[in-house]
This record gives sequence, structure tokens and C-alpha cells, in this order.
Amino acid sequence: SSRSPAGCAAAVAMAEQLVSMVVGHSRSAGDLQQLLTHLKQHVPSITGRSHQALQQQIIAQLDPETHSLGMLYVLEAQTKSGLVSTGDQAFVDTTSQFLRVCEPRQIKLAPEIFAHLCKRFKEQVIALGCPRLGIAPLLCGLRKLQPSKEHLTPVHADFLQLCILAKIYNGAADVIADDIYDVDPQRTATTPTDFYLYCYYGGIVAAGRKQYGRALELLTHALTAPAVASSAIAVAAYKKAALISLVHCDAPLSLPRFAPSRTKATMEAESKPYLELAAAYSSHNAAKVARVVEQYVATFRADTNLGLVKQVNAGLVKRNIQRLTQTYVTLSLDAIAQQVGLPSRTDAEMHVLRMIQCGDIHATINEGDGMVRFEVDPEQYNSAAMVTAIDGQVRECMAVAERLQALHDAVLTDKQYQLKVSARSQRLEPQEELGMGQMMFQP
Repeated sequence: SSRSPAGCAAAVAMAEQLVSMVVGHSRSAGDLQQLLTHLKQHVPSITGRSHQALQQQIIAQLDPETHSLGMLYVLEAQTKSGLVSTGDQAFVDTTSQFLRVCEPRQIKLAPEIFAHLCKRFKEQVIALGCPRLGIAPLLCGLRKLQPSKEHLTPVHADFLQLCILAKIYNGAADVIADDIYDVDPQRTATTPTDFYLYCYYGGIVAAGRKQYGRALELLTHALTAPAVASSAIAVAAYKKAALISLVHCDAPLSLPRFAPSRTKATMEAESKPYLELAAAYSSHNAAKVARVVEQYVATFRADTNLGLVKQVNAGLVKRNIQRLTQTYVTLSLDAIAQQVGLPSRTDAEMHVLRMIQCGDIHATINEGDGMVRFEVDPEQYNSAAMVTAIDGQVRECMAVAERLQALHDAVLTDKQYQLKVSARSQRLEPQEELGMGQMMFQP
């Protein structure tokens, strides 16, 4: 749209004033607070399609490391001024460099703005058809926004989504290995949706890396989060968790007692094919599992879970062979093929050899008569490596116990908690005098 010469001059003057303010107030904490107030007031005046060229001029005069707060707000203005729908390469290049070098102290003053910028950056690299371009910059941004590695941020979900789209699961290995204990919306602008997406995408990444235990743990966090109604993310997480439970635990998914009952009922109602597959799996009958898979193959494919379903099929064969080791000392390959539902002796031999190589079973195959001899696990649990592993797990348990105790103490000394307990005690006093106090506290 056309603008008057006076309007253009005013915008240019505003831009010059903004650059001057950013350059002069990007040092001390007091200056940064003053700059933050100024940016909130004046950046909207240079937002819009008509100011795109002006925004570029401002960015060219700022250093992304020294003037991180000011550049953050100008880049945010760009996201609201109409980016190219098929992917804005210039915006991606500028933001990528900014995320790599920006100063953590400055961007933490505006966590909501920073998180939104990261989300738009993610959308742009996806629109360009190259999600791998955003992985390293978003990882830098994630670490800069985190107060510590134990804090969740909105950038976690965006980063994990790019790793999934680019199929670079190992790129997220360190992020999903971090144990998240703190969700601080004031410091990181994290929302409940961010938590759900982190658990969901983290579960997918962990499953992609064959870390099924960690995947099930993350997905379970999404299923047990306090909620009054189920969400589409929780339903999708339930479906994946139901499959991973079969692969990892050899049993249908069993949610903890503290899982919200309303959401649990909704998730089960919307996951009928998965419940039927779990029931068929529990029969240890490969033919039943194959029939359920054939019946709902379109559903599994639409839910992007067909790969996990194939893992369930492969896992059933492995578990059935492991069950045979608990019953037989020796067994022919033909008998193994018949009992676990494999088409031929050759397939049985292939599966047994693979399981021996992976350490899933301990056995030897006599090539002459095709007999398999199952052996006892040679591990005596008395080696130095085993002692070190057990010691590490014990230390982890002790650290978790200390953290829980600290959290318990913090709750007991919290003023709001004490006020609620005091108010409840006052309400119950008349009933206790009548001998009803004990009945009121019975589970």
C-alpha cells in the first residue's frame, strides 16, 4: 500500500531512533530493562508489509550477539509482516545465524517472543522442504533459553519435530536423554501444549533410536498429565504407547492409577484397533495378530504407526522363541518354526541366529541334525563392569530420592499450601469434636 512522504519520514526517524536505543542500551542489566520497555512500545510501529525494507535496514545495522534483544524484536516484527508462504530463505538465514550467536542473558528477558520466533523459524524451514537446516540452530536456541538442562522450553517440541521430519533421530539423542524436572512458564513461556508435544515427539525420537523404554516413559508422561479432557496429542500418544508397550514390555499398556480417569476412557474409546491388536498379541498367536493387522492396516498407516506394528509382529516371534527356552532344553528348527508361526525351518534358523547375536537368548545350533540347544545365561553378575553399572543405578535412585525429599519440604513450607491446610483444618474441627474426624480422612 502507498504511504505519504510524511509517513515514510516518520517511519525512518523511528527506525533510526530504535537503532540508536538498541546500540546504546545493550550492556548493563538496567539498560536492558529500559530497552525492553522501549521495544515493547515502539516496535509495533515498524511492523507490517509496508515496513519490510525498513526492518532489513535495521537488522543490517545490528549485531546479533551484542544487540540480541533488539534484533529479537525486529525479527519478531518480520514474522508478523508477511513471510513468503513457500519459505523465506533470507529470514531463515538471518534467524539461523541469530540463534547460533545470540546472548542468553538478553533473549531470556523476552522468552515468549523468543519461543514464537523459534516456532516461525521451524515453520519456514519446513516450508522450504529442508527441515535439517533448522536442527542445529534450534538446538542452540533451546540451550540458550533453558535456565538449566532440567528445564522444559517451548523450543524442545519444535526441535524434536524437525529431527523427526529430517529422520535424524540421533541429532536429538542428548535432548531426550535429559531428565526434565522443571516447567517454569515465567522463565521459559512454556504452555501445557508444549509439554504434551515434547512428550509425544520425544517418544517418537526415542522409538526411532530403538530406546523403547525411554519412549514409553515419555509417552506415559503425556498420558498421565493432569487434565479434565483428552486432547488429540494424548490420543496419538496413547496409540504409540500401546504398540511400544507390546514391543518393550511384552504386555498390553497399563496406565498408572493416577492417570486421569476421564481422559483414559476417551483414549481407549478412540483406540479400538490398538486394543484389539493388544488382545491378539496376548494370545501369543501369530495368526491372530496377522488377522488384526490386515483388518486395520489402513488405520495403522493413517496414524503413521505401521512401522511400529511391524515391530510388534517381529517382537512376537522373538518373545515366542524366548518362551520356548523356558520349556525345552533342545528343540528342532522345524518344531520352532511350527510353534512360533514361521513359514519354514530356514526362517526359524535366521531368527534364532539373530537372537543369539543380539544376546536375546543363549543357544547353539547343530547344523547336522538342525537341533537347537538352549543354554543358561552365562552372566554371573560379579564382574567389575556389572558392579559399576549397579552402582550407577543406585546413585541415580538416591539422587531421585533426594530430589523428591526436597520437593516435599518445599511444598510443606509453601505459604499457599499452609493456608489451604489451615483453612481445611478449621472447617473440619466441628466434625472432629463429634468424633467424625477419623471417618472424614478414611480413603
